[in-house]
Amino acid sequence: MNNKPTINIYYSNSIKDDSSYTPLIWGIEEEGLPYQCASKDLNNAIELAYNAAESSRLSVGIGIDNTGDVVLHYQKLDKDKPLFKINIDEGSDYLRKLGANGARLIKGIPFKSFEDEDIEEKFENSLDTEKDNVKQENIDIKDIVTEVIKKLYGEGV
Repeated sequence: MNNKPTINIYYSNSIKDDSSYTPLIWGIEEEGLPYQCASKDLNNAIELAYNAAESSRLSVGIGIDNTGDVVLHYQKLDKDKPLFKINIDEGSDYLRKLGANGARLIKGIPFKSFEDEDIEEKFENSLDTEKDNVKQENIDIKDIVTEVIKKLYGEGV
């Protein structure tokens, strides 16, 4: 392990396919922070996360065990009281949010909620709908103005 300031991700060496945890990495990358991954001879997500946090210059670590548990830990917390714990069965959105929250812990900005997922999606969808409506209104106005000008010239006004 190098000594760069990173979020450390320790995972059990009994995990053979780590590709299902990729959304976790995406969440960290979206927040613009570096990370590094390492395989360890442990199989307890809390211990892995705590050890990762202790070895991180940013004091933040994530642990993944072979039961699918994924834990986000901060060095200043008690070892048995991690910040977040989820399971991979909860889905890729949860993994992504956990990764983002690791980065947000360092940045000192509010965490992404695991519970109001629908509210965030609805808000983003409403923004997209408003943009589409504005485009549609512009097209309608352009068509109307074109028709009015054609009629005016056609009638010799």
